[in-house]
Amino acid sequence: MKRKSTLTQSAMLLAGTVLLSGCLATAPKDSDPITALNPPQSDLALYRQYGVNTVGDFKAVALDMKETGYVSGGSSHREMFKYFKDREVAAKTPGLTATQVKQQRIDAQKRRVDAERAAQQQALDKLFNAKWSIGGLSCDLGGGTYTEFGTQYKVGMRSYIRGRLNETNQRASKRFTVNDGGSITLSYTVYASGNRLMTELLGSPNAVVARSKMTYKVQGDTLYGLGSIERLRSERLGKASHPGFETSRERTESTKCPT
Repeated sequence: MKRKSTLTQSAMLLAGTVLLSGCLATAPKDSDPITALNPPQSDLALYRQYGVNTVGDFKAVALDMKETGYVSGGSSHREMFKYFKDREVAAKTPGLTATQVKQQRIDAQKRRVDAERAAQQQALDKLFNAKWSIGGLSCDLGGGTYTEFGTQYKVGMRSYIRGRLNETNQRASKRFTVNDGGSITLSYTVYASGNRLMTELLGSPNAVVARSKMTYKVQGDTLYGLGSIERLRSERLGKASHPGFETSRERTESTKCPT
């Protein structure tokens, strides 16, 4: 048993040595053209533009990128081209390095992203942190008649009509999207699940019973809405497993309720 194990280990070692020798024999040499690294064809002209013509040239630039802190790991073709451009920018300012230019670009991008997120949150806060009238009705009519928006609601919104909550108890999904200019699109889908009669009529709790896509814009104390709502064709319920939908275009205008 011991001799068999020793023979097996020797065979594996020999196979590994042969494989390694093959890899070393086919590895690109520094004197080989840059094409030996298989860059995309469109990148070859860029390499020539920056004086990278051989594998050795590529290695020298990659080493410089690592030693200057431009990268912490290996260098890809894309990353090297960014390095060339940042190095050109740095050359115009004494004492500035390509690594510093890269960091400045990263910081600027982060500031843009943070500013966009702040603007999006501000737009959502304007919509969420208020109660909105339903049409031209008074917000305090009958103990409360208004609409609220928020991610905590099943379809992203709920309404009170004369003090009575109007919110679906069926399964639903929703999504808020903040658009350029500060408008907000609310899309939701309501399913049969949670309504036994509707589930029986449509044959599945996953059947869609309603869809809506509305875009809202807060301007001062007024909320404008524009979009569409799709509802099941009620006259075909129970007569067809797929009764279809009827679509209505919606245009709304609400006023911010007094606090």
